Amino acid sequence: MNGTSETVGTLEILTWAQAASTSNEVVAMFWNKLRDAVNEPSTASAPRILSELQAYGGNTIVNFFREGGVAYEQVAYDVADALRPMFDARVFAEGDVSACETFVLRRMEISEDDLRKLGAAVEGHGMKNAVSAQVTKASGIAAVEVGGVVAAQQVAKVAATAAGKRVIAEAGKQIAKRAAKEAAKRVAAATAKQVLARVVLGLNILLAALTLVSLAGPARRVTIPGVTYVALLRRLHGAAQMGF
Repeated sequence: MNGTSETVGTLEILTWAQAASTSNEVVAMFWNKLRDAVNEPSTASAPRILSELQAYGGNTIVNFFREGGVAYEQVAYDVADALRPMFDARVFAEGDVSACETFVLRRMEISEDDLRKLGAAVEGHGMKNAVSAQVTKASGIAAVEVGGVVAAQQVAKVAATAAGKRVIAEAGKQIAKRAAKEAAKRVAAATAKQVLARVVLGLNILLAALTLVSLAGPARRVTIPGVTYVALLRRLHGAAQMGF
């Protein structure tokens, strides 16, 4: 099967995650766990991490006779199939990354409500924002330092007019919106910690059980958590594009 299109999509997501992890706590949690899963250091690039996950995928029991890496969608399918309870029908198909990852997240007991709350922490945090976050922050600080006094004088003049009052009222609404967003981000961060703890526990239990029946060799001990974290980052990436 030709997995080029999905592999490119996954690489884009991991590239976004690497950039966003420098300024977003929730993305950083799952990005760091993905790095740990494939045994890569903090300096590892998104292409390197994806390549490692694919290489481990090429060494699973199902792909025993393959050499080198395989397409990500094959890795995702293999993981979903390994997590499928015996005798249960497959609700996913090879090549359908979305269905495979959804099944994996469900096996990790991650609900859609969890995912919605996590998404609140990254909405509007698209690639451009992720890459330029630090630059924007630095520029903003410089602008305040240079123009603070002048800005204060202008605000005082405008505030005395009817138009100024409308501006101030609108500013108040914007401040309230930002406060609500910040509150949602705090909830999302707390949810992320809970989800991460549940995922780690779930992975430990599943891997221990699968090891007993010889379904979780060294490679799957990497690919199962690897696909889980990629699936979570894919959902976060989707949320990040909202309003961007």
